[in-house]
Amino acid sequence: MMTRCANGHQPYDRSLWPEGCPDCMPVDPRRGANPAALAGTIVNPSSQPSPVASGSGTVVVQGAGSKRLVGWVVVQQGPQRNADFRLVEGGNRIGRGADSHVRLQDPLISTMHAMISFDDGVFDLVDLGSQNGTYLNDNPRKITRETLKSGDVLRLGDTSLKFVRYE
Repeated sequence: MMTRCANGHQPYDRSLWPEGCPDCMPVDPRRGANPAALAGTIVNPSSQPSPVASGSGTVVVQGAGSKRLVGWVVVQQGPQRNADFRLVEGGNRIGRGADSHVRLQDPLISTMHAMISFDDGVFDLVDLGSQNGTYLNDNPRKITRETLKSGDVLRLGDTSLKFVRYE
């Protein structure tokens, strides 16, 4: 079910984001929005979050189905230049579709273009049968599945995304 964010962000699929708008997901205010500072922070609150201080000084926002923040992608080139998207454990779909975790407004990107998955400490980039392909770094060859490392650049349509892994 599509839900419109009260803060004016793009509509999102409530079944994928039951905790609320993915663009409004809170971060630890003491650390700001620096991706490296968010390592280990769990962000996925229920409708009534209850912050809990952990031993490491990280504020954990608990809620049903909480997922740990594990990475970040930043648009370096394309229609949404400088936009950034959080990556959580499991699969993170990239595309133009309303149910995408990384929703891009590039007409050369498929509705369900690619996925970044995180499992057992490994990030994989998988093309989901996109029409225009997914590319990694300066390689001119379309990928089907590749392991990502921090600093890699993903190219989809006219959009380039820099991948950052939390350490």
